[in-house]
Amino acid sequence: MDIKDLIQEMPCNPGDLKICWSFIEALEDGREEIAAAILLQCSQETGHWVGVSTSSLDKKISSAKIGWQQWLKCMESANDWKVRNEMTLGIYGLFFKKPALPELPSNFPMGVPFFAESVATGFRHLIRSGLATINGNYIFPTPQLVVKIAQKYKKDTRACP
Repeated sequence: MDIKDLIQEMPCNPGDLKICWSFIEALEDGREEIAAAILLQCSQETGHWVGVSTSSLDKKISSAKIGWQQWLKCMESANDWKVRNEMTLGIYGLFFKKPALPELPSNFPMGVPFFAESVATGFRHLIRSGLATINGNYIFPTPQLVVKIAQKYKKDTRACP
């Protein structure tokens, strides 16, 4: 199937979907869920259906890993402050400011940094099951994937799990 035909067959626009990092009840396993979320998020970011290059996927996974490591470092610092404050019965908190915790963005790929190999497996599963297709160096979502997700996660119809 030609990519132009594939895009014309899409049942909705990318912006009509709510992107969840866990499509419970829509896909079979977590690896597929994360791979689908990455694929659909890229189309949402551009506002139209697009394929994702393998180099772009590598960058997205590396960026997620760095962001996750920074967030974990902040968490360690906050936990260290809490322990020291409790051990000194609150005196530590009088002299040292509690570190602020950055919020993770809602579109942050939670499992990607730790399961990059599993995400690659998820893409392979999506391709084998016809929920994604390869054209050159790009992976495209198929109408079948969009239909599966849209049935459960159209915007404003169901919260992300």
